[in-house]
Parts: sequence; structure tokens; C-alpha cells
Amino acid sequence: MHMMIDIASAIPTILTKLKKIPIDHYLDLQTFKKDRSITIIRQTEGEFQIIERGFHDDIFSVKASKLKKTIKTLLKREFPRSNKIRLYSGTSNSIKQHPPQKNNHNVTSPEKR
Repeated sequence: MHMMIDIASAIPTILTKLKKIPIDHYLDLQTFKKDRSITIIRQTEGEFQIIERGFHDDIFSVKASKLKKTIKTLLKREFPRSNKIRLYSGTSNSIKQHPPQKNNHNVTSPEKR
């Protein structure tokens, strides 16, 4: 599934969609040019894996209770001048076939940097 969403309404839209997706499914947020992305994979009911590709390349896990703040931080960092973002969803099997390269070996939350 693909859709364009306004950055101003992105966080409520993303959180609503994340509540509905099953385990091992993902939401992929991309810039209009598709040069930066944030992929959020539901691992369990209360935990998500986030793959950040763009200004920072990182992979980390976040509990559901910290998800809103983490998404807000990542949107500001990866999409600072974007008005619209692309939103894709699907199963995480396609991501596991082509995992991103990690430049930073720290597995930390973006708030701790």
C-alpha cells in the first residue's frame, strides 16, 4: 500500500496505522525523492524495530510507550524540509532479504544521542 501524507498530520496517522498492523509487518516512511527513509517493524505487541536510513543510518528497538517521541525526533532529523512523505506498508520478509548497512554500531535510541 502506498500513500502520500502531510508532514503536519504524520504522527497521528503513523501511530494509528502502527496500532493496526500485525506482528512482522512494517510501515516505511520516505521522502518525496526517496533518498531518506524510516522503516518501523512491529516485532511484538509492545516493541518495534526502527531502521533509519538517511542523514543517520541506524537500527534500534523501541517500546510502544516511547514510539511517539521517537517518531517525532526521527521525522525532524530525517525530513527537516519535507511537506509530504511517502507511506508504504507490507510484510517484513522483503526487508529481511535486503537488510540495510549499519554505519553506527551503537544500538541506541535517538533521544540518547
